[in-house]
Amino acid sequence: MITPWLLPLLRCPITSEPLLAADPSLVAELQLLAESGRIKTKVGGTLSAIPPQGLVNASKGWFYPIHGEVGDLLAEDAIQIPENIQSTEPC
Repeated sequence: MITPWLLPLLRCPITSEPLLAADPSLVAELQLLAESGRIKTKVGGTLSAIPPQGLVNASKGWFYPIHGEVGDLLAEDAIQIPENIQSTEPC
């Protein structure tokens, strides 16, 4: 996971909202969608796997994977969270 003191400083590169640790249930849902080929990056790349940790922007629209202890905060690698999952995620 991202170092705790660093998290309040991070912002979504797309919306400029604060980033939060992704709930494990959200990650699990994204992993299932990725396995079925239904997850794409912002620029249209299809993903077949999602790392077990990630960050989400405050409005829960974008997911940024964490690889080891490094967050991938490139806008083009952002994963748009499907609306049906966004609405079930607690704020």
